Amino acid sequence: EDLDPSPQRSQAPLQSSMKSSRVAAQVVHKMSAFPRSYRLQQPKVLQQLRQPQQQRSYQMQRRHAQHFPASALGGASPTLVAKLSPYSNAPSLFGNHRCKTTVVGNDSWSWEFRLEDSVPGRENMLLGEFDLPTALKQPEGIRDFFQPPVQHLYTGASPLLDKSSAQTLRDLARVLRFFSDLEERALALVHEDRVMEAVLLITSRWQLQGEATCPLMQLVAQRNMRDRAPAYGMLASGLLGPIAMIPAVLLANEAIVRRVGAYGGLVESTPSGYDLMIASMKHHFVRAMYDPPRIVKLQEHYSLPEDLELSTLEEAFEEHSLAKLVEGSLGDDI
Repeated sequence: EDLDPSPQRSQAPLQSSMKSSRVAAQVVHKMSAFPRSYRLQQPKVLQQLRQPQQQRSYQMQRRHAQHFPASALGGASPTLVAKLSPYSNAPSLFGNHRCKTTVVGNDSWSWEFRLEDSVPGRENMLLGEFDLPTALKQPEGIRDFFQPPVQHLYTGASPLLDKSSAQTLRDLARVLRFFSDLEERALALVHEDRVMEAVLLITSRWQLQGEATCPLMQLVAQRNMRDRAPAYGMLASGLLGPIAMIPAVLLANEAIVRRVGAYGGLVESTPSGYDLMIASMKHHFVRAMYDPPRIVKLQEHYSLPEDLELSTLEEAFEEHSLAKLVEGSLGDDI
């Protein structure tokens, strides 16, 4: 039967090929019947397929901004690297609100700034996200924390914090004064050998509000799995029983002690061992599980003279001295 040269057997492959051609022609005909608007959406689909590659490129940019040395740039500016993500359509690095994401890094911290537009009631709020460093040199590490956000605010990074009106300049001056007072308080803690309390203070989830509780800016610490590992390990071991919890607690304690030492928090004469323990547990364990915002209503702490003219505010903006026009100080309850 395999060698049967009958006409029916020789025509079987030809009939199958013709049937496949008819099916393909029907599919092409049906696709051509789709509306033109649907066919024009094909580039959007291709753009979504390329999105993971863009995200990987963006992550490489963040790592580059974190580790690029300042000497390689040939400048003395505290800001080492500032890059735009692939999602940004801004024609320049700074200077307009079309920039969606800006990455700024220095020797100690890596920052990412963008405008919040996904949460109702927080439109145009400036969101500053930073990675927790593996080591800090004190007191330079505390000073380096404030340099990127302050410098970025002077670029007109948000419609709520720019020089478009007197009100936005007043809000910007209050935000800058808040950073100045927070830096002064953190450096005072460092000089008292209370480094972990200073790190706990500056890495809080600050939310700065203007008039009518309008959010102006929020600072968020981006914790990766390495930062959360001690907390997750202790939590998982607690579910397995007390025997499994003992080695997990010992390992988590060793990891936390090493990180506190890398931050410069282990000194010979600690003012308060209890405060050091509480600050270390809050920073490495509690906030790794739950980090609520710390809301600061700026108008309750800071004020500007009512007769301050717009030209004076604009001149201070150009000279980067807006914080000096603000009266008041950060409350002791903050």
